[in-house]
Amino acid sequence: MDEKTLLKLGNQAFARIVMSFLLLVFIMSGLIIHVFLNDPINLLQRWIRFCTTIGTHGIWWSILLGIPVCGICGIMTIRLISVIVKEYRFYSSLQNYECMEMPLHAKTIVRSHQGLHSLCIINDDAVFAFCYGFIRPNIYISKGFLNHLSQAELEAVLLHEQAHIKYHDTWKVFVAKIIMHVLFFVPTVQQLGSNYLMYKELLADQYAIRIMKRMEPLGSALVKIIHMNQTNRQRPYGVNGFDDRINIRIRNVLGHEAEESLFFAKRHKTYLLLILVVLFFYVFGTGCV
Repeated sequence: MDEKTLLKLGNQAFARIVMSFLLLVFIMSGLIIHVFLNDPINLLQRWIRFCTTIGTHGIWWSILLGIPVCGICGIMTIRLISVIVKEYRFYSSLQNYECMEMPLHAKTIVRSHQGLHSLCIINDDAVFAFCYGFIRPNIYISKGFLNHLSQAELEAVLLHEQAHIKYHDTWKVFVAKIIMHVLFFVPTVQQLGSNYLMYKELLADQYAIRIMKRMEPLGSALVKIIHMNQTNRQRPYGVNGFDDRINIRIRNVLGHEAEESLFFAKRHKTYLLLILVVLFFYVFGTGCV
């Protein structure tokens, strides 16, 4: 797929992720308000009444749906806090690294492409390259990865990371990850998030190929990543694109169409629609809104 198509698919996936999150939060907030407006202190008494007289004044709706939703919201809050803490620790760990002096061939690449001045080489034997930051993103690459790349391969990798900065992927991926982590119980959101992350990687690959006007350096770098990851799989938290789906990236570089599994499956639309209909019916059917 070309850049235009990948950009469109990525934007659509991101919009669906955010809309799904906002709709679920809105409806579940209505459920919580409904439970608390119906005197939560007497939940035990309401449960006893539920066992004896089902269907009076919406009691069974509040018990069967309200209480579990409150529990899910609590878990969502805990998971939200945990992912924010992880991101903060990752950010703090980056501040502890000192950027190494760039080798001559890296300096040549940086001078030839505008926007690569924020490159930071980390003294680490692990294999990784990523961009991070929200206001002024930086490109980070490990010494262990840099030493295994030729000049052309390094240029392709850096252009790939430059594309993430150009398309503002640092904060978009951050938002998508948070939503995926919080809405862990919604298969649709997990599928959308997985697809979105892959679209971003494929788009960055196509950007690097377009700038270099050839695909061999990037393809060679991806193959090297596979070989190096077989012996060294350590990499920082939050680094994308260095996983099993790298095979899809290689196929895309070679000109093959993305696998059908990348597209938004109809069954996931059905799952999301069913959840929203049930919650919507409860909120408006019980007079919460």
